[in-house]
Amino acid sequence: MHRILKKLARLKLFLLALIVSANTCNAQFFEQTPLHLFKDRNSNPITCGKVIDLDDNKIKVQNGLGKQIVILIKDLESEDQRFVKSIRTSLKVFQKQKLDADKSFLRLDSNSPAIKKKALKKIESQGNAAQHLSKDLAELTLKTENVQLAGLTLLTFMKVCPKNDISFNRIFFILEKRRDLAKQIEQSPLEFLEHLARFGPKADQLLIQVSYSGELVFFDKNTENIDSPKLLTTTNGPKNQVRAMGCQSLAQIRTANANNAILAVANTAATPINGRIDRSTILSILIGLKAAGRANSTFATFPATIKSEFPREFQAWLIAYKQIQNYEREQAKLLESSKMQNFHNRNGKFLVRGNVAKIEDGRVLIIDVDQKQYAVEITQLSTTDQERILKANN
Repeated sequence: MHRILKKLARLKLFLLALIVSANTCNAQFFEQTPLHLFKDRNSNPITCGKVIDLDDNKIKVQNGLGKQIVILIKDLESEDQRFVKSIRTSLKVFQKQKLDADKSFLRLDSNSPAIKKKALKKIESQGNAAQHLSKDLAELTLKTENVQLAGLTLLTFMKVCPKNDISFNRIFFILEKRRDLAKQIEQSPLEFLEHLARFGPKADQLLIQVSYSGELVFFDKNTENIDSPKLLTTTNGPKNQVRAMGCQSLAQIRTANANNAILAVANTAATPINGRIDRSTILSILIGLKAAGRANSTFATFPATIKSEFPREFQAWLIAYKQIQNYEREQAKLLESSKMQNFHNRNGKFLVRGNVAKIEDGRVLIIDVDQKQYAVEITQLSTTDQERILKANN
């Protein structure tokens, strides 16, 4: 009876949490929406920014200057209406994923290790939609006596938590408190290393040491940092596997230290041992570089023997790099556009979207996102634009 009452109380709290967290869930989703340039039915820009709220008839968009504008969906051009529809669909998916994560978290109260493992895998699969469970998962990791289950709980936390300093530091706080868990991860570190890639530059120093040594060591005071890759005695042993996974995660981190370390390990892995090179490490590096779309100087300076040995992987890397570069250029332009304003003529017809560069002799120089310049008589602009320009320059 006591257990039943306890479960009912837990369910009641869960339902209450669902109601309270609905708005938080939506806010978390809208943080991830991409920048977009919204146009009217005549294909003239309305504003550029991120959707921060929507309902059946309208959306709320926040531009790069923090200003919010409400737009009726029916006033958008067809392509933008489809974009809003995709946002609405993604929100519904996100809400369902959050609900699934909450349901799975309740199953962690089970006495069955199999049910708990399945529930943790389900939570992990929900990604950012399970982010609100991060603190609970961290606390559960500390409390779970079964080391294997504690390890799975920690990995789930690493997969869904925010990628900030608090989360990263919490990982090592947990490992400091749970030395048994730390020891288990040191002995079987592949999944842990894979999850570290999410934390970017915060994890580069640890991953560099793993990539150099082929070992993961947390708290051994006798272990000193090394500043160059070790030449391992095998090409396919346990240390090679650890080094390979460390490199795969490290290759996804965009720092100069990570870049230099990856190149150093690639050269070391390409050094033949008994006539063989460490193919798994090199392939892992290429997989990581492709996943991040990285290229810069690393691509040109990779050993020629590796380029000839893995032509397909190099080509896939180059394609991914170009795709990422195009996306980042597009986002940079949208970010710049989001901080610009629309200008209209005296009849209210759209002229240009840009920023005022200078005002001289009664003329306004406006520069758009492509750096194209427009010189306009200030008196030819709409009254609203004239007032806005004069106010900003007084």
